[in-house]
Amino acid sequence: MAKKDKKGSDKKAKLAEKKAKQEKKADKKAKTKTARLEGSDAEDVDLDEVLAEYQRQQEQFLKVTEVVAEGPPKPRAASCFLASPSNSKELLLFGGEYFNGALATFFNDLHIYNTDRDVWKTVTSPNAPLPRSGHAWCRGGNQAQYVYLFGGEFSSPKQGTFYHYNDFWRLEPNTREWTRLEPKGKTPPARSGHRMTYFKQYIVLFGGFQDTSNATRYLADLWLYDTVNFVWFSPALPPAQLKPDARSSFTLLPHENGAVLFGGYSRVKATAAANRGGKAGAQGQRNVLKPMVHQDCFFLRVTPPAADAAPNAPPAVRWERRKKPANTPEPKRAGATMAYHKGRGIMFGGVHDVEESEEGIDSEFFNGLFAWNVERNRFFPLALRKPRQQKKGGGNADERTGRRGRAAAKEEELLKQLAALEQGKSVEDAGEIDLDTKKDAEEEGAEEEDSKPTREMPVSMELPHPRFNAQLTVQDDVLYIYGGTFEKGDREFTFDDLYAIDLGKMDGCKEVFSRKSEEDWHKKKQDEVSNAGTQSTESTAASSTAAASAEEEESEADTAATSVDDGLPHPRPFESRRDFFQRTSAEWQEVLITSLLWKGIKPESLAVKEIKAKAFELSEEKWWDSREEITALEDEQEANGVNMEPDQSFKVIIAGGSVVGLTLANALEQAGVDFLVLDKGDIAPRLGASIANYTGMARVLDQLGVWESLRQTSSPVFARQHFDEHGRLFEENQVLKLLYERTKLQVLFFERSSFLLALYNNLRDKSRVRDHVGVVTYEEDEDGVTVFTTTGEKIRGSILVGADGIHSTVRQLLADSIAKSDPQRARQLNEGFTAYYRTIFGTTKNQRIDDPNTPILADGRCQNVYYRGLSGIGVNTVRGLVFWFFFVKEDQPSTTPNCPRYTEADAENTIKQYGHLQMGPGYTFKDLWDQRIKAAMVPLEEGIVEGSWNSGGRVVLVGDSVSKVTINAGLGGNTNVEGVAHLVNELLPVLKATRNPGKQELKGVFDRYEAKHRPRSEQSLKVSRFFTRYEAMETWYLRLLRVISPWIPDSIKLKFGLDLFTGAPVLEFLPVPDKKSSA
Repeated sequence: MAKKDKKGSDKKAKLAEKKAKQEKKADKKAKTKTARLEGSDAEDVDLDEVLAEYQRQQEQFLKVTEVVAEGPPKPRAASCFLASPSNSKELLLFGGEYFNGALATFFNDLHIYNTDRDVWKTVTSPNAPLPRSGHAWCRGGNQAQYVYLFGGEFSSPKQGTFYHYNDFWRLEPNTREWTRLEPKGKTPPARSGHRMTYFKQYIVLFGGFQDTSNATRYLADLWLYDTVNFVWFSPALPPAQLKPDARSSFTLLPHENGAVLFGGYSRVKATAAANRGGKAGAQGQRNVLKPMVHQDCFFLRVTPPAADAAPNAPPAVRWERRKKPANTPEPKRAGATMAYHKGRGIMFGGVHDVEESEEGIDSEFFNGLFAWNVERNRFFPLALRKPRQQKKGGGNADERTGRRGRAAAKEEELLKQLAALEQGKSVEDAGEIDLDTKKDAEEEGAEEEDSKPTREMPVSMELPHPRFNAQLTVQDDVLYIYGGTFEKGDREFTFDDLYAIDLGKMDGCKEVFSRKSEEDWHKKKQDEVSNAGTQSTESTAASSTAAASAEEEESEADTAATSVDDGLPHPRPFESRRDFFQRTSAEWQEVLITSLLWKGIKPESLAVKEIKAKAFELSEEKWWDSREEITALEDEQEANGVNMEPDQSFKVIIAGGSVVGLTLANALEQAGVDFLVLDKGDIAPRLGASIANYTGMARVLDQLGVWESLRQTSSPVFARQHFDEHGRLFEENQVLKLLYERTKLQVLFFERSSFLLALYNNLRDKSRVRDHVGVVTYEEDEDGVTVFTTTGEKIRGSILVGADGIHSTVRQLLADSIAKSDPQRARQLNEGFTAYYRTIFGTTKNQRIDDPNTPILADGRCQNVYYRGLSGIGVNTVRGLVFWFFFVKEDQPSTTPNCPRYTEADAENTIKQYGHLQMGPGYTFKDLWDQRIKAAMVPLEEGIVEGSWNSGGRVVLVGDSVSKVTINAGLGGNTNVEGVAHLVNELLPVLKATRNPGKQELKGVFDRYEAKHRPRSEQSLKVSRFFTRYEAMETWYLRLLRVISPWIPDSIKLKFGLDLFTGAPVLEFLPVPDKKSSA
């Protein structure tokens, strides 16, 4: 009984305690509500009357006045900042607000900053927009002399009530005059936090929000204003069309076909537990507004109405969703602003919530600078770099002068031809034309007049303090960063500063001005802070809740954007716009003339100077389009000690333009070393079948930037099927799949000609690759090497690299040069390879003869067949094609240089003899031969040249010219690329120490390259030799091994060659790519 009474007493005590807590909580809530009402000005301030008073005060100004200010404008946030579209020396700043923790002050003053004179001017007008913040403006597109402004917000001092504008204004920057536009018909509703941009004659407006102090409503409506016909359009979009969600604070950039949208911020409805501390099962659900930082991307395609359409006909518009940009800055951030610059967006700052607790939100602020290349849809980080020191010494000045002289002569010849056409003369009379170069020189000099600022501004190698919602604009390739907001604890800092960064040089951050705020921060009462509702301004909302929870990740995995070669001249590392145009001027003028002719415009209708100016614009567009790629390359080179322009004092002549020659050319170009490739045939000829790619080659290609474009053309091989001479499947192993799981790099087969073309297209300066120019002989001396070519030229270089394959001319010349002094070594060079097998390699359409709709091989399938003395491989990794090889053991081996050269008739005879044999289920070697796209028969030379691979001075051999393996294991191309990596890794450190090393230093380079590469070559030769003989069942123990092989675990088989795959070298001067990038 006592126990029962005790239980009842405990229950009553708990109920009483709970009731007391509820009463205390209700009392606290009532006190908080009273305090908030007493501190609010919601009922005391009539915003309409306040704005009317502003209007009366403004009307007292009789005219537009402009006065020189004593200093920069007062600090402010959520203003608008823009480079003047009509004056390249002026920046425009309008509106904004300043909040000191208690009261908000709004502005409607127009400030103009002269960048040349370092002078601020303040403009007052009787007809200016009323004070506001969160508005948007942009230049007028075709109406380039105007700036258009829409919307914004205003609030009472304590932000108890809000007012959103829906007025539309036009500013003429030259006269400083405002005009309120009142188009007929429907107009956009009031809003702030929206964005505007331009497209031809249209102003594009999207998004924003409306704030009533109790709730915030985000908008997703699209509006276009016709600046010619003075009317707003609100396009009716199909319900099923993908379009951006409602948002504000996003990026909206102009595009030649419309506009592009990225990112933004909004709050979305979600549910949360109503009683987190309650008992299990007692929790309810409540609706909450969850912050969302958007990272999606949309393209707005705008098609103007036809020429014969009615004046008020609307344009056709369509939203198109793009993939999430590659390399998007992480973590997600709100308040990261972006300015448009030559086809890209320059982004700075932002804020991300790290942790949310009862004490508040812990936010991380950023000051990172990024460039978003719109066409490639990829972000590139931008970093400040110290100005490069001019190198002492100087290289070969005469050669550089000669090059520039030839370029200038070519340009002058083209200009003379244009001038002749302009005067109605024939091209043959061009030599008699005198160009007015003096006038051009004077004008160029005038353009380059030094306009020094009135004071020296401090320059830092650090970016401005982290912040969000900074105002950005670009004028004359200089990025200006104004203001922004930062928070610490419960205090909000509004920055009062302006910085300038030259986007071309990135050589420092110039401080135009920076002032500390003199205003005292008025701290809110704790109850007001902890129970405050929705903030009044978008900037505060973004900072307090930005990115607390993230938008779901994009489902598209393939977001990488690859660099597509457009056949145009490409900038080199450390090359300025002027130097780039000077080097490629004639080419750009030819491009322009071709373009004009395609458009039906006669080039002679344009003045010579106009041709030159337009050509420079084309080159400048290309220079900026490549800027992020080139800057990243410059940074990589500097970080790895390769800080030089293409060094014409040291020149590498490469004989052979196949796998080795083009890979070496790519590596030297990215290292800034001058080179010239000479190939006696075509570049990327349609010869050969396929080339296999393993981990070592994949990493080097990834470093050079060619891997991604190649990877998309091929399907990976994960399994191999093995058939005996009776057509029975006796083994299907997964070794290649295990290799992928171990290295995260796929095994791929590429069409050989496509592979070579990809390497060639990856070169920026294709003028340094010459086809149909072979090596006849060479002469070495203490200072260099002279190469005599089949075209009768004498080409001077520092070293000659023999990358001309198994039938190497350079190797033969080297052997001839030492035949008398060292006959044994000459014989080693000449007779270093033996052919025990021959092969027919081919490419065939992937369709059966009897049923063209049925493929021979499924995608990603590889099949091997085993006969005594014969074998075959068929693989399908490129859609629609089968790569195949048929191996036949020779009756008698042959040694170079006496290995046979087979004809097509020889191949036909081999097929007549063995073509009836099955290659795989349901098809024979003859089937493959009969449907061939291309095929040839060659001896399978194998071996490694004994003795030194160099001349003891300035000639060295690489690739198949010194190391040749059989095809079966697919290791030949991979081993050769490794040789390129070894050679470049030994050469670059020496070039860093001395720009023109002597013969002994170069011999040391070549000896170290051989010492590292020879063991890898021997290992590759051993593995390849084994597979060739194993698949042809050459001996009794290999035939026995074939029977045992299916019982050996794949993991054991992988260990057999794992060192060969994982021990491959990379290019040490370039960053090693993440495995995932090649997965």
